[in-house]
Amino acid sequence: MKTSDGPKSGTLSVWAGEGGPHWQRSNQVPVVHRVSFGYDDLDEWLRVGQGQASGHIYGRNTNPTVQAFEEKVRILEGAEAATSFASGMAAVSNTLFTLLSPGDRVVSIKDSYGGTNKLFIEFLPRFQIEAAAPEIRPPGRQSGSGRDHRRSTGHHQSCGVHQRRTGCHGHPRRSGALFRGH
Repeated sequence: MKTSDGPKSGTLSVWAGEGGPHWQRSNQVPVVHRVSFGYDDLDEWLRVGQGQASGHIYGRNTNPTVQAFEEKVRILEGAEAATSFASGMAAVSNTLFTLLSPGDRVVSIKDSYGGTNKLFIEFLPRFQIEAAAPEIRPPGRQSGSGRDHRRSTGHHQSCGVHQRRTGCHGHPRRSGALFRGH
């Protein structure tokens, strides 16, 4: 291997995002079990809180362990940035509330996870976001909700959905769809 080739994915999966030096000369990023982080003065704390300086304010938002994990994922995916969540519903909620605005319409499927359904049926309408959850039928018996949908979302339980019939097969950007498949 030439050094110009760079590390392979196996090496990256172990070492990516693990820049040092680490606390107490640890070879890897230590697991940080802290909720709060101290600063010498309020001005420094404020700069960190406003994103003008690096650091952490509150462990449930960021901490060195999570930062290293997100950097590792970013590098492995070749992405511009990465973020992580404590649960799948946190990821679903964050994504929907980030991308949708009042007046938008979003489509899920009727048999998605119960927490996702509750978000669609109960919470999104409170923000003037129309949510539809049509029943998905096998190919050949597909019936949509009768409207053109600008945005739709998939869920890992929907891998049996015939994506060509939902207008999203191979062209998620063109149809304005967000699909996550396993």
